[in-house]
This record gives sequence, structure tokens and C-alpha cells, in this order.
Amino acid sequence: MNRYHIILAKDNNGDIAGGGIGTQIYKYILNIMEIDAHRINNKKLDYVFCEIDSPAYCKSGNNKYLYFWNKNNYFHLDFNYVQPALSVSQSPVHGLWLVISSQQATDLTEVKGQLVADVIYDYLKYAMQIENPEQNPDFIKMKEELSKPIKLQRIVQ
Repeated sequence: MNRYHIILAKDNNGDIAGGGIGTQIYKYILNIMEIDAHRINNKKLDYVFCEIDSPAYCKSGNNKYLYFWNKNNYFHLDFNYVQPALSVSQSPVHGLWLVISSQQATDLTEVKGQLVADVIYDYLKYAMQIENPEQNPDFIKMKEELSKPIKLQRIVQ
């Protein structure tokens, strides 16, 4: 079962707000995911995966955003992550990191490559609506790379 949530933060005038409330929104989203994990699978939320800009490709040149991910105990999965193109007229997106946080442990030492490949597969199929991820050349390369041990690196600013 797939559940989608759209979270918008609005100020008293009804305008979308975002500055300075990122942590509150993040905690709210985590709470929703924990409720969904319990309600749907009767389990606790194990991991949260996110795509973030790689510092090498960050357009602003400002790496302050990494503080948020480090503070919330995320680790960079050290492999060549590529977001496949959404259509034939678009290009794949390079310059992203896939990051992970464990909701059950404060320090990750390893994660199974197959788990990461499964998460990416589901992301491509359900969120990006790529019909056959297993035939996508970018996914095939990532899956091959994920068959080897994956290093986790602390995110530092």
C-alpha cells in the first residue's frame, strides 16, 4: 500500500512558509511516517532515505544545509546515485546523494545493498512512475554497484 502526504506550512495570512521551521516540519513528517508504519505493517519505522544535493553540485556553493542532515543523524550512502530521467526528453540527474537515517539506532555502521536497491526500485516505480525500473540503465548500474559493500559516511559541513 502506498500512502502519499503533502505537507504545507502556511503563515497566518495563508501564505506558504518555510524559513526557520524545517526541523518542525521534519519532525511532523517523521511522526506521520511512524504512524503509517505502525498502522499498515504493525512495525516501527526502520529507516528514512532522502535525496539531497551533493556538496560538489550545490548551486549556491553554501553547504550550511548539510548541518540539518548531520544533526538529524543521516549518513551518506557512498555509491554513484543517479536519479533516472523521467522521460526520453529529459536527462538523468547527477549530483545528488542518497542519505539514510536509522530510526532505531543512533549510529549506522552498515546497510545491506539489497535494501538500498529495493528502496530505489520502489522510488522509481511508485514516486517517479518509471514502469520497468529493472530495465532502466541507471538503475541497473546502481543495482550492480549495490551488490558490493556500501560505505556510510557521516555528513559534515
